[in-house]
Amino acid sequence: MSINFNDLTMFNHQIIWMSKYCFGIFSTIRRQFSAIWTILGPLVWIRMMKYLRRYFEMYIGHRECRRLNYHDVNDGFIYQKTSIEIHSNCQICLATNFIDTILVIQFLKFFHHYFFNASEQYSSIDSSILYANIISLFHLDPIINLFAAIWIIMIATSNHYLYYKNYLASQIYSVLFKNDGHRQFYPPFKYREQMANLIVRNNLRKISKTFGIFFIAINCVQLIFNLITIKHVHDFILNINHQNLSMDSIFPFMKIILMIINWKILEFFIYIYGHVHLLLAVCALSMLFIFYIKVWQTQRLLNLCWSLIVSQNGRKKFILIMPFICKQMLRFQCYQTNNLQMIKQSWIYFVAFTAFIFVNIPVNCYIIIYILSERGDFILKFFLIMIFLQQTLVIFVFHLIIVICNQHFQQPSICFINLLIRISGFIGKNFKILLKLSNYGQAFHAKNKYGFTYAKLELITMQEFVKYTLLYSQFLMFIYKYVIMQNRQYSYE
Repeated sequence: MSINFNDLTMFNHQIIWMSKYCFGIFSTIRRQFSAIWTILGPLVWIRMMKYLRRYFEMYIGHRECRRLNYHDVNDGFIYQKTSIEIHSNCQICLATNFIDTILVIQFLKFFHHYFFNASEQYSSIDSSILYANIISLFHLDPIINLFAAIWIIMIATSNHYLYYKNYLASQIYSVLFKNDGHRQFYPPFKYREQMANLIVRNNLRKISKTFGIFFIAINCVQLIFNLITIKHVHDFILNINHQNLSMDSIFPFMKIILMIINWKILEFFIYIYGHVHLLLAVCALSMLFIFYIKVWQTQRLLNLCWSLIVSQNGRKKFILIMPFICKQMLRFQCYQTNNLQMIKQSWIYFVAFTAFIFVNIPVNCYIIIYILSERGDFILKFFLIMIFLQQTLVIFVFHLIIVICNQHFQQPSICFINLLIRISGFIGKNFKILLKLSNYGQAFHAKNKYGFTYAKLELITMQEFVKYTLLYSQFLMFIYKYVIMQNRQYSYE
């Protein structure tokens, strides 16, 4: 029998190519796991400040991928694509691609769960365990799968925003972690009697510890999921032995591997959900604290001017303080313009906030009704209570903080106009200063006020907050009626 050396050489080349391809895939997965552990490792161990410091240092420090600057892009939605082939050594690209892969798989799974949930074969307990279909496993409404799929779109978008378009990251990092963080504020760099950066830093540490409680709960849920996986793998192996299947058969063990992979993807998704929302919350709250203090420091300039005007009774004394008052008003204009620029650069937080409240108001109402009902077990209700608390804090508490910051920002406008009218007769000769202050006063004291908005749609005010509260109550009544009708339908069947 003759040997064809050409075929043998081609076969050897194919073996070498396959081994290189498999080694490349394994190396990429290993580097992705290393990158994602670099980001999430401190979070798993509930070391919150180390976790936040690592995020900001990765964002600000040297990186192969491009960190978009505010002046590089237009105001529209730009999705920053990353590529492992281009940035093979960039931890941000590796971690972002890993997160995107997990989210895409889980997104397809949620859609698959929703459309095939009616099938008895698919909705059985064994299939729910095999595909990690917790919606079917805990007998929740199948429409929750659609809301979860929308969550994934929000998470993927917010994750790219956080790692490529977080324009205020360097300012927040300086305030939270640098010794000269007070320089991010206005002179004298204090809020009341304390240094402004220390106030923000101490408050964020307390808030981070509170968020750590949520991640302790997430770790408990992950432990429960691991125990469920181990239990069902054990039951599956026992079932194989009882059915007298051949242990050499690969199909049963492929099902075990598939089940483990599905549950691990679900666990990663839960961590990614917490990771993205925690970063958004910390960045947004830090920005609001910094913004509130800077507006307070700006408003003190007008208060000082008014106190000087009230204390000077004579016209001659009033004329003497005019240069100082004009200087203070020009400083006020400069500071308030910087505050307005900060509002403009923080738009990514409010796009995420707007999407969050629109999607999560109906989900939050459903969770309330489910928790108050007699359905479900302790593990499910514990998990739902954690989601409910997180959603409620954003929908109401964070919402109200934004309203207060907007009111605080708009409050000096009337004071500025009154002060400008009071001194206009004394600075009439200096036409340049008068024109500059008048144009600013006209632009600032407008009908469409400046401030934080719902994704550039409408200003966040107390009236809008009340509207969303009423919308929340209407959704609550609607979902309550829907659940009652579903229960009656099940009882008739």
